[in-house]
Amino acid sequence: MRPATAWIRALAGAAAALWLASLSLGLETGPEELRLPEVVVRARDPLRLEASRRGVLPLEPSAFPVRLTLPAVPTPALPTPVAPPAPAVRSPGCAYRGALTSAIARAAKGAEGIHKTALDRLSQGNQAEAERFFLELRHRYPETPEADDAAFWLGEIRRSQGNLDDAVGFYALVRGERRWQARVRQAWCLDRLGRAGEALALWEDLTRADAPAFRALAWYRVGQSRLEASRFAEAADAFARALELATGEVAPHASLGLGLARFRAGDAQGAEEALYAFLLRYPDHPNRDSARLLLAWILLGRGKASEAAEQLRAVAGAAADPELRAAARYGLVRSLVLQGDLEAASGALADVPEGPWADRGRVTLGRALLEAGRARDALSVAGPAAERGLPVARYLAGEALYALSRFEEAAGAFRQIPDGSNLAAPARHREGLCLLLAGQPAEAARVLRAALRRHPTYDRRDWLRAWLGEALYRLGDLDGAAEAFGAVPAGSPAEPLARYGEAWIAFDQRRWDEAARRFAAFLARFPDDPNRDEALLARARALYNRRDLPAALSALDRLEATAADPYYRSAARFFRGWMLARSGNDRRAEELLTALLAEEPTGPFAVEARRTLAWVWYRAGRFEPALEAFRQLRAEPDPVGPEARLKVADCLYNLERFEEARAAYRALPEGPEARFGEALCLVRLGRTEDLSLAVDRFLRDYPADPRGVDLALALARLLESEGRAQDAARAYERAARAAGETARAAEARLEAARQRLAAGDREGAGRIFEELALRDDLVGLAALRDLARLAEAQGRDARAADLWDRVAQRTQGPERVEALRGAARARAALLEWDRALAALDAAAGACPPDRPDLRQAVEADRGRVLLLSGRPAEAAAVLQAAADLGKSADGLRALVWAGRALEAAGRPDEALETFLRIGYLYPDDDPQVREALGRAADLLEARGETERARSVRARLGARSEGGEP
Repeated sequence: MRPATAWIRALAGAAAALWLASLSLGLETGPEELRLPEVVVRARDPLRLEASRRGVLPLEPSAFPVRLTLPAVPTPALPTPVAPPAPAVRSPGCAYRGALTSAIARAAKGAEGIHKTALDRLSQGNQAEAERFFLELRHRYPETPEADDAAFWLGEIRRSQGNLDDAVGFYALVRGERRWQARVRQAWCLDRLGRAGEALALWEDLTRADAPAFRALAWYRVGQSRLEASRFAEAADAFARALELATGEVAPHASLGLGLARFRAGDAQGAEEALYAFLLRYPDHPNRDSARLLLAWILLGRGKASEAAEQLRAVAGAAADPELRAAARYGLVRSLVLQGDLEAASGALADVPEGPWADRGRVTLGRALLEAGRARDALSVAGPAAERGLPVARYLAGEALYALSRFEEAAGAFRQIPDGSNLAAPARHREGLCLLLAGQPAEAARVLRAALRRHPTYDRRDWLRAWLGEALYRLGDLDGAAEAFGAVPAGSPAEPLARYGEAWIAFDQRRWDEAARRFAAFLARFPDDPNRDEALLARARALYNRRDLPAALSALDRLEATAADPYYRSAARFFRGWMLARSGNDRRAEELLTALLAEEPTGPFAVEARRTLAWVWYRAGRFEPALEAFRQLRAEPDPVGPEARLKVADCLYNLERFEEARAAYRALPEGPEARFGEALCLVRLGRTEDLSLAVDRFLRDYPADPRGVDLALALARLLESEGRAQDAARAYERAARAAGETARAAEARLEAARQRLAAGDREGAGRIFEELALRDDLVGLAALRDLARLAEAQGRDARAADLWDRVAQRTQGPERVEALRGAARARAALLEWDRALAALDAAAGACPPDRPDLRQAVEADRGRVLLLSGRPAEAAAVLQAAADLGKSADGLRALVWAGRALEAAGRPDEALETFLRIGYLYPDDDPQVREALGRAADLLEARGETERARSVRARLGARSEGGEP
């Protein structure tokens, strides 16, 4: 957009020189230039399925059993700790033998005696009697150490009997030296009882046990619990602590758990390090192959394909589990694909046993072949699966044809599958989709509707509805599209596409709140959907459009941090800069966009980034860099190129390179923008004759463009600045005719009348003032004021007084004061002293309290009227009071008139003092001061003070001889 309408109106009534000085400022800060243009690029969203997009469309999960991304790896299950050993009651070498022998040797009466008897029965395998004695001991001597030990053995007896609930209760009673052993067994029992929360609390308490072995076991179980609760970072911390303390069987479990937890926490590097350590320390562990496979998956995800291949070969060659071997051989295919060796990957695929992993391998290799531009080879790889009628092979074929943009051929291939085939329904499904991709949404809608009608049991009917919604969306039938999308139920495999389509419908209908809400719901429900990045971008744009800039920037931050596709990372960076620029944060926008261009000078958003930067610089008045940026955009297609060529001319204009700017405007295609810019250059160059012709052409060719009035006014101002009042008047009248029946036309006519007056045409000016004075607006008031001044100048005092009264009735404050002073002047000229004084009384009452200057002027006028009406004494008092209000032109005038009033009142000494005071207060280069000093000299001579009179006259003479004014 170009500055057009408002800048010249603000200058109405200003002097021509000031207007010319501010013309470029008007261009730089015009209201329309404060708005950056809308971004031209339309982000590539799969919903629109633009044929210009080169890439593979996301496949339908329900029809594509093998994911194109890295599938989930079979991960090892971490074992629960083994149960603490139960008493081997009939074995001479049981774990308690030494303790029992020692206890029997210390047998005594009371608690010790009962305790010894119970241990003796337990060592003989007589649990029933041992339990009876332990219970009796706790009943009779509850506060003794033996009673505490009895609780422990009661827990052991109940646990060995499978009575875990009772065992938990007895273990909880143990407080002595066996407390930590009891807590371990209590936690173990709670785990077996499914009371996970209570067990976890105990395990966490056991992390503070005295024995490192107990702490290691406790940290391991805490890690397991946190892993099951998806608190992966905390689980990793717990496993690491367990690993520091562990010995025996807990150590390898903790080592493996650390790798698993870090993997689930997204710490790929940490998981890699932990799994390497596990395999190095425990090369023969039963979970070795699962750990190697997981490590390989992590390495593949980190792009370490050759390291992954080493682990995969080991699993493929040695794993006992055929599922692991098959997954490893698939992984080898993928690792070779990642290394770009598609021929070797094809050979490795032959080693994968037939089954799901082989199909995954075919899909992976086929996808790689497609991306390498080898569609025919991709079809060959998918052949075995296609022969079995697997949907994945059909999808690969369709994707191959899509990669070649041969959508109609793909649709024809699907159309050849007969209706009686078990592939008929998916074939119709794919035919409709390919027709949609071929840009035939009407035919696609027909095929998809027929498929819905003919195949009521088709298991992907929801996909048919979703693609039907897309076809109707492409046809502009948003209501029909919404109905089709709405028919896709929650939980359906096609639900992501349907919910995504509904969000875009709200976006296209500019329902920003709803669009932002729908995209947010889509992202929350389908965080792994292929359209996730595009949805994040669209949500950010919707949030911005609903004026929620912080939320929009937050969404873009998330997109840049998480987008898998570099396109969307670039999009996030560009739109962040663009939104900041549109919101006025030019400094930050410049930083972001400059960095984006430095890193991606030919990236997908380079043109729009450069365009936005150019506008930011232009808006900030930095026309040199803006000029260079716009020049780089001149060759871009519509609308960027034409806009850039126009802005090149605008930049030259604002750099005051008017000849170059005019040439640039003349090089543009014929149109109002170019002609307007050329005319502005003629204004700045002062070429009134050429400008007059340019204005005539603009008004003739673009009569509805309001900028024609601007140009006519510019010409008039320029003529006015050259002192060509008659020509300026005619130019203003032409502007008024161009403006039609508008307020601007009245303003132009007012200026025309003023120029007529300047040219000496009082009669013509008066007629226009009379017409305009009838208006009830500011123009009418200005005309009434000019008419009053004209009447004063013509000596039509009664007319002037009446007009000034009318002005006073329509104004307040300072304007009313000036009008009443004018009325007083006219009344005084008519010798209507009382009415003149009444007008001045009203003027004094209208003076604002903060305007002593106005009050001084009114009082000076009052003193003059009193003097002229023959009341010199009153006049003198009023005038002296007015002079005391401050040094000013009105203060000087009041003192001069006060001196005259004192003379007229017969008080020459006071008059002399007043005239001399004027000489002290005001510089004597003012004519009124010189007049006052001259009168002081006359009064001194009249008093016989010739020396003083001569001194005053010498002062006046010195000023004259000095050549000063």
